[in-house]
Amino acid sequence: MGKYPEHAAGTHVVEPEWAPQPDETVGWRLNHLMLRIRDPALSLPFYVDGVGLRIVFTFNSGPMTVYYMGFPQHGWGPQETLAKLQMRDGLLELVHVHGTEDEQGFKYNNGNEAPHYGFGHIGLTVPDVPAAIARLEKFGAKVFKPLGVATNETIPVPPGKVEIVDGYKDLYRQIAMIQDPDGYLVELVPQHLEKK
Repeated sequence: MGKYPEHAAGTHVVEPEWAPQPDETVGWRLNHLMLRIRDPALSLPFYVDGVGLRIVFTFNSGPMTVYYMGFPQHGWGPQETLAKLQMRDGLLELVHVHGTEDEQGFKYNNGNEAPHYGFGHIGLTVPDVPAAIARLEKFGAKVFKPLGVATNETIPVPPGKVEIVDGYKDLYRQIAMIQDPDGYLVELVPQHLEKK
């Protein structure tokens, strides 16, 4: 892997100090992630009412509607929001192509099913994973990986490509994964992981 070291299976390495960015990338930030949704009548209640995100703006471009959302930023009016939006981290963009909600059997690839592996999941840290699971199930979530489980089948990668090592199992048991209305995985990580 060149200049990036390989680490032994089961080890968790935290770098003593983050390396500085190249000068040319100072000021770059991870602003948003985009998911295509089949039906906003299912996805918007899940992310707005269930997860607690708030819609920052909506834009109907004709063939599709774009919903930008994030956790609340209090004290920003509409003009200030648009001016500062590019400086926010952790936004989610949901894109609905009009008519997909009416197509029988229409489904987006979630990146976790053969043969289309790719995108993995959205990660949320939460104060109470069991309470988050119970809440999100009310908004259509399906549990993909329950708490306390650490099996190869619950890591969605091609069969035969993974074997969970003991050093990771204790950590992985503390994490749950649910599926949103489109089948995208949402990882629920406790804000305080127990180290054993």
